[in-house]
This record gives sequence, structure tokens and C-alpha cells, in this order.
Amino acid sequence: MALGHLSLTNLRWLSKKEVSVGLLNGVVWSIIVAIATYIWFEDTAIALIIATAMILNLIATSIADIISSFYAQSSWIESGTFWRGSSVNPLTIIVGFLSFPGLTGMAISIMKNRLIDSKDNFIIIFF
Repeated sequence: MALGHLSLTNLRWLSKKEVSVGLLNGVVWSIIVAIATYIWFEDTAIALIIATAMILNLIATSIADIISSFYAQSSWIESGTFWRGSSVNPLTIIVGFLSFPGLTGMAISIMKNRLIDSKDNFIIIFF
């Protein structure tokens, strides 16, 4: 995508590749941050919420990068200087800001209904 070889014929292949790299990157970094969060706060629920929010944020960044690259190439905008800086960064801030409180609210509502362990170790059941 950075070389400008994006077209409708290879858009699906490049999209799968970009999202899979974003997912892999999100999983790797979320594991590292979840371990650090667990060491810091000693709370499994916070570590899982932060890890999930990071994965969602990196997948959203990958999708926004695909859309911005395709739009920038089709409209002759220099994608590295204008479009990505003005669309991907605010999108990641918005997704990060909304995913963390949203996941926290979901986890709290689940924990109220399904509190299993009595020592503040919450088991979160995601459907």
C-alpha cells in the first residue's frame, strides 16, 4: 500500500493482509501490556479490558489505513503527508477512548450478574 500499488483487483488481498498484521500486532502488544497491567494492578479484569481495547484499536487503525490509502490514491492526494495524519490518528484516539470505557461498562455489567470468585478475581464470560 505504501508503494501505491493499490487497486480494486488486489484490494481484498491487501485488506486481509493489513488487518491480519494489525491483529497480530494487537495480540502481541496486548499480551505484553496485559502482563504489565496485571503486575502493576494485580487485577485480571483490568488487564483483559486493556488488552481487548488495544486489539480493537489496532484493528480499527488497520481498517482506517486501508480506507485512507485507497481514497488518497484514487483522489491523487499525497497519502503520507495529508490523509493518514488527519484521519487515522483521530480515529485511533476516538476508538481508543470509546473502546476502553465501553468494555469496562460491559465487564462491570457482566461481573454484577456473574461474580464467581470471591477474592476479587473476576471471571469474565464473553458470549
